[in-house]
Amino acid sequence: MKLKALAAVILIVIGVGAAGYAVVGPSLGGSSTPQYLTAAVATGNVSVQAVATGTVQSTTAYGLGFGADPEIISSASTTATSSATTATTWVVQTVPVAVGQTVSKGDVLATADPSSANVAVAVAKANLAAAQAQLSVDQGHPSASVLASAQNQITSASLQFTVQQHNTQNAIATDELNLQKAQTALDNANASLAQAQAGPSADQLVQAQASLTNAQLSLAQAQQKVSSQQATDAQTLGNDQQAVANAQAALNAATAALTADQNASPAPGSTQLAQDQAAVTSAQQALASAQSKYNADSIAASNAEQSASMAVTQAQNNLNAAQATYNINTTPSASAIQSAQQQVVSAEQNLAAAKQSLAAAKTSQADSLAQARQTLASAETSAATSTGPQSAAVIAKDKASVSQAQQTLATAESTASHTTLTAPADGQIVAVNVQPGTIAPTGWAITMQTTALEATASFAETSVVGLKVGQPATVTVTAPNVTVQGTVASIQPVGTSSGSNSVVTYSVTVSLQNAPATVLSGMSASVAVTTAEAKNVVTVPAIALVGSSGNYEVRTLDAAGQLQLVPVQVGLVSTSLAEIQSGVTAGQTVVTGTVSSLTSTSTAGGGFGGLGGIGGGGGQFRTGGQFRNGGG
Repeated sequence: MKLKALAAVILIVIGVGAAGYAVVGPSLGGSSTPQYLTAAVATGNVSVQAVATGTVQSTTAYGLGFGADPEIISSASTTATSSATTATTWVVQTVPVAVGQTVSKGDVLATADPSSANVAVAVAKANLAAAQAQLSVDQGHPSASVLASAQNQITSASLQFTVQQHNTQNAIATDELNLQKAQTALDNANASLAQAQAGPSADQLVQAQASLTNAQLSLAQAQQKVSSQQATDAQTLGNDQQAVANAQAALNAATAALTADQNASPAPGSTQLAQDQAAVTSAQQALASAQSKYNADSIAASNAEQSASMAVTQAQNNLNAAQATYNINTTPSASAIQSAQQQVVSAEQNLAAAKQSLAAAKTSQADSLAQARQTLASAETSAATSTGPQSAAVIAKDKASVSQAQQTLATAESTASHTTLTAPADGQIVAVNVQPGTIAPTGWAITMQTTALEATASFAETSVVGLKVGQPATVTVTAPNVTVQGTVASIQPVGTSSGSNSVVTYSVTVSLQNAPATVLSGMSASVAVTTAEAKNVVTVPAIALVGSSGNYEVRTLDAAGQLQLVPVQVGLVSTSLAEIQSGVTAGQTVVTGTVSSLTSTSTAGGGFGGLGGIGGGGGQFRTGGQFRNGGG
């Protein structure tokens, strides 16, 4: 054990060399004189913590169902059904809450129609009255009321028998009607299949041929119209071309006459030249008019021919469509046959199911009718034997029946008193499994959790020994990155082990105080429990300690810079700080390690010499004979 402690001290000294270096500063020249790393004795707090990861959850989760008291469940997300069982049918009326909504204690969460529960109460009261009446009869001579009660039982059983007969007739009649409908559907499906396989009718063929003929005639008419239009346009344009040629010849003649008169010698008079010029102008206008008519007729002819061609194209498309329709309507359709066959198969299956349902209904109704008949017979037998006291065994049985009927009535009344679900505490709605107008399913109608939160974490057996109920704890919630203060509420006394290393852990619950709204149930968290703390005490770095528990010392430097060992009384020790109860005071300086020349292999005594290092320190220190983990 001493060797382990010495090794730990050596490792810690090497790990924190940088701290002392900043205070003293080594001389790394040729000298082999050690340079000491020092730290000041201070006043502060020393605390030891146990840390584990866990999960935030609500302190209490409730499951609420109609007809029962709220139950505390293990988790707000549990899918387990309610432990309360009831045959009552609950038709939900209102659900004024939603998932995530915050509610206060006593708030209405949902309501249901009480009719079914009230009927159950009425039935239970009637059964109790009957049991009490039977006990009274069996204990002595029957009274008029007892006889009347017996007669009422007969009447009730007779009524039930009559009702069952009526129900039997209705159920069988309904199934027989469904069978007829299924048979009719099968007949129709077979008829549709036969029609699909037979193909189109004569009327359909005639109609298809007529549509095709009309399309062919329309195409021929459109083609004839194109030919006629082309001939008419050719005649009109020919006449226009001839008119243009005649106008051009007239213009040429008038121009030649004007040129000749202008060049004649002797020159004609001005009157003749004016007439020649007028003839030229008139010929030019005639040519322009003829050319304009030719251009207009050309455009009109082009438009007419284009329109006629488009009509031919449309007629051809119509003929193609009519031909395709004719091909479809004159041959049986494979898709129609396949669809009709599928309908036949479906109708046959429905018919078989209807037959099976009718047979089952007949059997079930016959059994129910026989049971009702037996109930009636039993009521008649009971009424016939309800004279005089019965045996002790019979009376004891009657009393047991009365007790059972009383319990049943109490249960029914309790169930009927829970038609309105109210919040058992302040909290938040986690699940809503009902809707207005529907029948509430089995299990919880609504689950909620209280607003108070707690964190549960698994601590290793080496850490749990220092934990106690009531210790302060700090819970860091990962997702919102917030820290919440808490208190250890419970420690599971039985540990569990898992994994290949079989580490034993204990579940510890910490109640949270004033958790912000961003902290939600189910979030991951780190739980740190302060297992020991010394406040406002004299402290030194833990690595400054030399020795073992009960015999610790620290090293100081005298005025000449020489190393001295000073005995100290040590209190609480964490991984970074040690509480000094006596030996040194705040403001003094202690040695935490040495740094030697790189060419030197010598080390200082007491386990502190050797190669200096840069980095942080940590580890375990022993106080009171045991190792303690934690942070300063």
